[in-house]
Amino acid sequence: MQNLKKFLDYFSNHGQIALPAIQKTHINQQESFEELAEIVLSLAKRHLGENWIKTLVDGYLYMLIDINRSQAAITTLRESI
Repeated sequence: MQNLKKFLDYFSNHGQIALPAIQKTHINQQESFEELAEIVLSLAKRHLGENWIKTLVDGYLYMLIDINRSQAAITTLRESI
């Protein structure tokens, strides 16, 4: 649980835009969320090194931005047809 707490604490300061969805999933699926998070976060910590949390949060935020751009592009394309 220690890795998950650190991850969520960092997210609350540096990834506020996505935090509500993550918190909702955590609340709704607490047991499986925590079990999987500890496995994945332990692996990330071991393989990514000291800045593992920043790397994960930054990557997640970049992914969200790219998804939003793609959705906007699709909407624009559909409107032009």
